[in-house]
Amino acid sequence: MKRILADPGRADLRTEFDQWILPIYRSRGFDGYALIRPDHTVLAASSPRYVNSSDLTEQTIRTLRGAQALGFAISPPTVSTLPLMAHGIEQPAGMFYQLACAPIDADGRVAGFLCLRVNPYVRLFKILKAGRIGETGEAYVIDSAARIISPTRAPQRDAPTKLALQLLMDRGKEAVDAEGYDGHDGHKVIGAARWLADQDMGL
Repeated sequence: MKRILADPGRADLRTEFDQWILPIYRSRGFDGYALIRPDHTVLAASSPRYVNSSDLTEQTIRTLRGAQALGFAISPPTVSTLPLMAHGIEQPAGMFYQLACAPIDADGRVAGFLCLRVNPYVRLFKILKAGRIGETGEAYVIDSAARIISPTRAPQRDAPTKLALQLLMDRGKEAVDAEGYDGHDGHKVIGAARWLADQDMGL
């Protein structure tokens, strides 16, 4: 990794790194990777359309900041703006993904970031679906703007729920409403929520 960061113009180093890391991340359940400089330029990636791009999503930038501050960070589910390669097949833009990012240290400074990509339908969304209670129970995640970023049983309204707004007002704590409020589908519900600071999302 450090060789690519030191000499980013060498295509042979990118090819060598890609061949080396592919079996490693696939054997651990990840779909892809990106090697990113501190200035947010993608030096190498399993999805070629992202290489040499610095047009990262705001959520990816926030995840890199979290990784630099904490040593590791996982993004909430994010929608791709460009096609992604998954198992050798290019998937169209609009695909959900999550990134697990860690900084690369070089003599005490951050030389870049390694991010591994995972499909949330494989892990997170399955866990949320298993957490649904009865015929109407719901489990979902929201982003920092109170937008629902996971599949739900019922169609979603545009307006955030009272519980979501309450959670965002005081992140880091639980929010509970046992008196009843209008849910994301318009029906009266009760609910509980928690902000997951390490993943920058609410559950």
